[in-house]
Amino acid sequence: MVLDELEMKLTTKMTEEDDEDDGELVTVPAGVTQGKGLCHGTVAVNLVLMIVMWICTSVNYFMINIYLKYIPGSEYLNISIAGISEIAAHLSVGFLFTKLGPRWTFFIGYSIALVGGGLLIF
Repeated sequence: MVLDELEMKLTTKMTEEDDEDDGELVTVPAGVTQGKGLCHGTVAVNLVLMIVMWICTSVNYFMINIYLKYIPGSEYLNISIAGISEIAAHLSVGFLFTKLGPRWTFFIGYSIALVGGGLLIF
């Protein structure tokens, strides 16, 4: 009830300030405050899962970069090879993303990560 009154006040104020005064009403969306935005239903669940996956991926990525100096060989050579592999990975992911779409690209990427993590454990 209060939101409807606020929306009407904003609508009338915006039409009063209009220089051309063409009589067109402007509606102000108040959907986010009514629980229809990012914090509602499956969107909220997907957002939380995406945040968790992003945090896990970022931590793993930076930990690999920290431990690059302990791999046998010179540090410069290790970082150069890691950079070249990242360039190749970004190019191949870009190609997969345009061909398969985001859903299958993420599924394939996390499947490869799961297999690689399993091989490191055992």
